[in-house]
Amino acid sequence: MEALKIGDKVYNVRQDGFADFLRFSFSEVVRLTKTLAVLENGVRLVNQPRTSWIRAEICYSVFGDKWVYWHIVTEETLQKAKEENEKIAAAKVVFQELDK
Repeated sequence: MEALKIGDKVYNVRQDGFADFLRFSFSEVVRLTKTLAVLENGVRLVNQPRTSWIRAEICYSVFGDKWVYWHIVTEETLQKAKEENEKIAAAKVVFQELDK
């Protein structure tokens, strides 16, 4: 398990209830301090890797909120995010049709 480096790409996933879509946020490490990694979007992560309870993979917790995790971006993650965005777009079309 390695600490984050400048240029590392990370993501966070959130979901509002089980019936909601997965919503991915992507960012990049732009600055490091002794203990933190600062992302492009301003989020500060504790630069100490740990194992996620939900997914058995390496993650980094948000400074001040140890229950929110960011993960290293992989090809699989990018594919999953693309699929979820397509589902969201399809749902928007359906809802627009219902509003007419």
